[in-house]
Amino acid sequence: MTARAVRNRLNRLVSEGFIEIKAGAIAEKLGFPISADIYMDVEPGLIQEVAQRLVDLDETNYVAITTGDSDFSVSIVAVSMASLQSIITDKLHAIPGVRKTKTYVLTSIIKQGIISGQLESAIIYSPLMLKIFERLKRRDKLRLQET
Repeated sequence: MTARAVRNRLNRLVSEGFIEIKAGAIAEKLGFPISADIYMDVEPGLIQEVAQRLVDLDETNYVAITTGDSDFSVSIVAVSMASLQSIITDKLHAIPGVRKTKTYVLTSIIKQGIISGQLESAIIYSPLMLKIFERLKRRDKLRLQET
């Protein structure tokens, strides 16, 4: 199969919605060596409002509404432990409706995948990650045009 045929087939699969091509940033290489998973309990009736506030934070990698003991699972990146503490106390605890947080600092990430979606499906990219993805997309588009 020629490169052109592969490219055409790939473009068709993307345009018809069968596959998506996404990029993931490695936070540590971008100057955010601290990663933490934070589980949050929220006042009843405030899930969507809290979700939007979490999405708006630059430090969130993902925000997911969960079932079980917690209402949210949030992935946070930080430049230092002091910065992580500040994010938790000054930003997360300041969101109206947040009752409790439980933080797990990640000591080693074994496998890192790409997650995507919309508020309705409860998994959302942060503004910071979207900016990084857009830059990567533009860079890759320029590289493809140069070849």
